[in-house]
Amino acid sequence: MRVVNKNSPGGKLFFLLLGALVLMGAAFYNGFPLVFSDTGMYIKSGMEGFVPVDRPILYGLLIRGFAFVDLWGLIFFQSFTLSYLLWSSLPKPNMKGIVFLILLVLLSFFSSVSWYCGQLMPDIWIAIACLAFFVLYAMKEPPVLRQLTVALILCISLMVHFSHLAIFLVVLVVTGLYDLRSRKFRERLRVYLFFLAVLIASILGTAGLNAQYEKGFQFATGSNTFYMGWLLDAGILDRYLSETTQDPGSIWAVDPSDLPPTSRELLWSPESIVQQAGGWEVAAEENGRIIRDILGNPKYWPQLIRHIFISTAGQVLQNDVGSGLPSTWYRREGSPPFDQIAIHFPGSLRPYLNSRQNGNLWEQELNFNTINAYNRLLIFLSALLILGSYTSRIQDIISEGLKKLRNVALLFIVSNAVVCAGLANVYDRLQSRISWLLILVGILIIMELFAHFVLTRLHQRDWMQSP
Repeated sequence: MRVVNKNSPGGKLFFLLLGALVLMGAAFYNGFPLVFSDTGMYIKSGMEGFVPVDRPILYGLLIRGFAFVDLWGLIFFQSFTLSYLLWSSLPKPNMKGIVFLILLVLLSFFSSVSWYCGQLMPDIWIAIACLAFFVLYAMKEPPVLRQLTVALILCISLMVHFSHLAIFLVVLVVTGLYDLRSRKFRERLRVYLFFLAVLIASILGTAGLNAQYEKGFQFATGSNTFYMGWLLDAGILDRYLSETTQDPGSIWAVDPSDLPPTSRELLWSPESIVQQAGGWEVAAEENGRIIRDILGNPKYWPQLIRHIFISTAGQVLQNDVGSGLPSTWYRREGSPPFDQIAIHFPGSLRPYLNSRQNGNLWEQELNFNTINAYNRLLIFLSALLILGSYTSRIQDIISEGLKKLRNVALLFIVSNAVVCAGLANVYDRLQSRISWLLILVGILIIMELFAHFVLTRLHQRDWMQSP
């Protein structure tokens, strides 16, 4: 039997395809791509060609673009993309091939990665952005074709969700300051200019798509309402409205006690102030005025900083797999996923209703108790191992590539927590989409330590047996 050569183009493609199929394991187990409440809006925006008020249109267009193979098309695309970047990010060539597949099997069984690859949501793309950043930033002069491919992937990942752009900006600022301090900025200036070009292309691309679909050449139309919800949850909006007098015609000329209890009601309830005023876009101008007033007034800064710090700490610890996935709502007419699949993919409605997520033919449901027990334990152990890897003893053993991957992964994980907790809300889905990178790095550290231990023992045995 001929062994597949992992270094040949055909061999590499073989392993990448198998890797993609492994990453799709959760969707295969479910019997259909996994959905979230927002999935319906992404399908609707892409298939009907309109820009949602609270999110970019690109992910919806990707659903539409890959619809020639049904809703599985985009699931395969994002899984293959992640498989390609994981292959490109492995710190040692001898980890590729069979070891690569074993690594993906471990991650798919014991972390959240497969549940995000198999989900019709843009969440997996923040981890894709992290690995794309690593390939371009930390690896020494990758081939031009790989640079352009990875840059395109990074651009897509930044355009599918507003939070990804904010996270990328935080990462760029932190790495830039670090390189300035360590006097490496000049030698990496070309890389930063490359990232700047990707960032500008992502912003202009988002604005261009908005213009193409009749929203005007602008980056976002009403997403600042999310931040108003954050200010409500922080208790700052109540304080501001009680301390200032609003114009009688303002939608915010209300008694603070009449505000809804949480941001969820403010953002989505038909009876909320925002919805009664005509929706997010109508409220955008007044929202912007209030946000500028609050951010520009130093008396609110201590409360803002305190809430950001507490929320970020809470977000870092929100890592449960499957948040928002088990729900009997998705199987009923009137839920956004059901309605949009019925309208735009009627041939997929029966497979959708027969999925585990919707209580298939045998009334089996999704249950995340076991995987969450493994996931919590492995994240905890991986975090301890990663902290230990900064000690000189382990630092001298692990490869330079793994050190860089560890640092970039940690930076993205923390930046994700800061942005999500500082601009939206604290939620497991928003952190577990990227926290699986801790487990990835932890496994790679164990692999390198084990290899070092084995080689050391073999060397000692050879030395002792030599004449």
